[in-house]
This record gives sequence, C-alpha cells and structure tokens, in this order.
Amino acid sequence: MNPRLLVAVAGLLLAPAAVFMCLPASLQFLRPRSSASGLELGAARQDLGTVRQGALIRATFPVRNAGGRRLIIWGQADDCCGQSENPYVLVLGPGERSEIVVEIDTSRWHGQLRHAARYTANDPQVPCFDLTIRATVESTRAAADVAPPVAGAREITLRK
Repeated sequence: MNPRLLVAVAGLLLAPAAVFMCLPASLQFLRPRSSASGLELGAARQDLGTVRQGALIRATFPVRNAGGRRLIIWGQADDCCGQSENPYVLVLGPGERSEIVVEIDTSRWHGQLRHAARYTANDPQVPCFDLTIRATVESTRAAADVAPPVAGAREITLRK
C-alpha cells in the first residue's frame, strides 16, 4: 500500500477523535461516553454576594462519579489569593458522591473577587476543570478612619 495513502486514511480516522478531545465544556454532551471514570459536577460557579474583608469564605461544589471506574481528582496547590497551599486529592468509586470545598481568606482582597481553583481528573472526558468563586469584599475600616492625605503634611511621632 502507498505510504501517503496510509497516512491519509489514518488522518481521516483519527481526526474525529481529536475534535472530540478538544470540545469546550458547553459541548461535552457530544462526546461518546465510555465505562471510564465519569465526572459530574453540580454548578462550577458560585456567587457568595457581599462579604467582610478578613473573613474566610467557603464554597461547596458537589461532585459525582457517574462512570464505572475509580475517579481521582487532584487540586492544583496554590497559595495565591489566600487559597490553601495544601495539595488536594479526592478519590471516588463508581457512583460515589462527595463535595469539593474551596476556602479563600479575604484579608488580602477588597472590591470584586473572582477566583478560579483549577483541578485535574483522570476522566478522559473532563481532564481538567475550574471551580469559580465570585464575591464583593467590603473593607472593615470605616470611611471616617481613612482621611485623605493633606498636601505638604508630614508624619510626626510623639514619644513619652
């Protein structure tokens, strides 16, 4: 058989598989299901409304293994944005349910907060995903405590 013809036939057979592997999350239903791990997420985004600066906010995301094999989810360790730096691993057997809890310390935030925690899974249909938290962080300092700077003013320290 001609090598060029063989390469062309192989390309035609593999092209649909490559397309299905790169589908965005909104088109995941088009992928053929297998008996492998089957990650099912509830909502992947949560809006926690208005919170006080310095509060530890916590969002809970339900997760289920709808496949026929063990599902392993790895959280990517990150000390950014007040998120815990401890690595996260969750193992679910077929049909098992659990929750992923994302906590953020808001002491370093003020105003609009949008944080995406990245996770990796052994599910060939959903190899990685983000869980997103949104909130508005209000300052704990009162407006009267924050005086605008005066032009030409100097700081003076008094000692007893």
